[in-house]
Amino acid sequence: MHIKIPNFLSKEECKLIEKVLLEKEQKILALPLSTEYYTGTTARYSEYNFLNYIPEINIIEKLFNLPIMQDEQEFWIQCWGNVLNKSEGIPMHNHGEPNSVFYACNIFITGPDNCFTFYDDMGYVPNKVGELHIVNCHLQHGVKENTNDQPRLSIACDIHFKDPKHFENYEQRIVHAKRN
Repeated sequence: MHIKIPNFLSKEECKLIEKVLLEKEQKILALPLSTEYYTGTTARYSEYNFLNYIPEINIIEKLFNLPIMQDEQEFWIQCWGNVLNKSEGIPMHNHGEPNSVFYACNIFITGPDNCFTFYDDMGYVPNKVGELHIVNCHLQHGVKENTNDQPRLSIACDIHFKDPKHFENYEQRIVHAKRN
C-alpha cells in the first residue's frame, strides 16, 4: 500500500513547521539517541512527539479527514522531525516489526529542488512541499545523502490502530487521537 496526497499541508503550514523545526533542532539534538542507525534529529525519533510543537496545525484532524481513515474512531500517533543537513541522509529502513500493522507516513516540508525519497514500490519519488505519503509499515524507504548546503526538512509519523503502550518513552512519544 502506498498513498500519495498532494497538498496535505499548505505552503503556509510548511513554512511554520520549517520555522519551528529549525528553532527546535538544537533542543531535539540534546535529547538522548533513540538509535545509532540514524543521525541528527531523526536519531531521536522516540524521545518526543513533534505534534506537541505545532498545535496550531491540526494534523490529527487532517488525517481523520482522509478517505483511508474514514472508518477509524481513534489512533495513536508518533511524530518526529527530520532535519537533514549537508552530508546527512536516512538509510533504507521500514518501521514495522514482523507482526506489526500500522501506517508509516512522511510529509516533505522544504529543501533543495533535487530532493527525492526512495520507496521500494515506486523507486525515486521527487519531494513536493506539503505532500503526504502513507505506506504500509513494512515498506522499505530512505533518503539519499543531502549534498546541498540547504537542509532538507520533513516530518514523519507512525499511525497505530492499537495502543502501543509497551513502547519505551510512551508518554513522550505517543499522542492518542480520537475522532470528534
